[in-house]
Amino acid sequence: MKKFIILVLFGSMLNVLEAQNDSIKVCPYFWKDNTPMQIENISVGMATQTGTFPIIYFSTFSEPDGCAEFPLAPLDPASEFFFSGGKADNTSAGISILDLVLISEHILGIAPLASPASMIAADFNRSGSITTFDIVQIRKVLLGIEQGPADFGFIQKQCNFGNNPFNFNCDLYSKQELEQIGEVEMVGWKKGDVDGDYLGLKPPVDTTTIIFPNMMLTAGVPVTIPVKTSAFNSLAFQIGLTLDTMAVVVDSITGDDMYPSLWNVKNEEARITLLSNVLDPIEQGTIFYLHVTPTANIALKDAISLSTQFSTMFVPNTDSQNYWTSKLVFSSNVSQQETPAAAAQQVKVSPNPFSAQSQLIFDLPQSGTVQVAITDLTGRRTYETTLTLSAGKQVIDIPGSVLPAGSIGIYSLTTQAGSVSGKIVKN
Repeated sequence: MKKFIILVLFGSMLNVLEAQNDSIKVCPYFWKDNTPMQIENISVGMATQTGTFPIIYFSTFSEPDGCAEFPLAPLDPASEFFFSGGKADNTSAGISILDLVLISEHILGIAPLASPASMIAADFNRSGSITTFDIVQIRKVLLGIEQGPADFGFIQKQCNFGNNPFNFNCDLYSKQELEQIGEVEMVGWKKGDVDGDYLGLKPPVDTTTIIFPNMMLTAGVPVTIPVKTSAFNSLAFQIGLTLDTMAVVVDSITGDDMYPSLWNVKNEEARITLLSNVLDPIEQGTIFYLHVTPTANIALKDAISLSTQFSTMFVPNTDSQNYWTSKLVFSSNVSQQETPAAAAQQVKVSPNPFSAQSQLIFDLPQSGTVQVAITDLTGRRTYETTLTLSAGKQVIDIPGSVLPAGSIGIYSLTTQAGSVSGKIVKN
């Protein structure tokens, strides 16, 4: 039985079981718990060893058990064969802030990933290694900025990974061997799904709440809304919120080490997605602030809700293998005007989108140093400046050269009062 080398771009593993005389049965299983995939439209092929490995069978798993069966009679007895497969899926399926935590812990050596499948899943940009670039790309997928690879890959279960999960050996089979085997197992994983919850989220270890003030919003009156959590410390969180855009306009989102995005889903609804920085413990209390301008008189609880399109979770710092789900609570005990220094600024970006130049317009509570930075969606800083300004209304020019045409960036403004960030778009 000959061997050959495959460089992993997407993949999975196959293992041989028993035989049928005139066909070979191929069945996919999930790497995490060996659960049968039972997912339709997963393609698999058998190829001959001719240098280019042309596909000679291409099928979808449509049987109830998710398996595909191939006749052996047409196979050339002088050739050898291997099995592989792949599937294009929803890019964000099975991916969450928890995967970013696990990748970060692997890179820092805190908790190296043990499974070859989880390591290949962590290599989101298909570079053959696990780096911070994978974190950046997965973060963009979670924020809805881009799609990225959506591969679900498979290889033969008996493939040998050795010390490098990105370069492994697999067996080739002759037609005679396949007639004796009868069934082959495939193991699959989803790109970015490092913790292996693609087939179903694990039950939460506990539940926390996201707490908003129980308040009325008045049309035309800007307000800062503190958003709190119940008592626990976490390593990271992701939150999806849906807002009634017929009643509320979000001016900005503030908070330390936040990655926000705001996307209009349809005319009357918008979705806010928030990711915290990972491995930076978040304590009980206010976790971020929403700065909004109401366009109608409305109760806050009638204008905002948890997004049904986005999984909201917290990763507790006691065990990064688990996560917390959450719900919204509107409490009279939360001060609606709680505006500590860290959230004092409300920044207007005008024009936005822009072409030749844009401006950051804000009020500075006290004289001091102001830092402005623009970061593109790869995490690269394209512009930064530090200014010493007096208290009062400020206008800072942002040159058009900070971003290429047709792109999106994230601005951050940092003063003694704290940091504010938001989206800036160039036409």
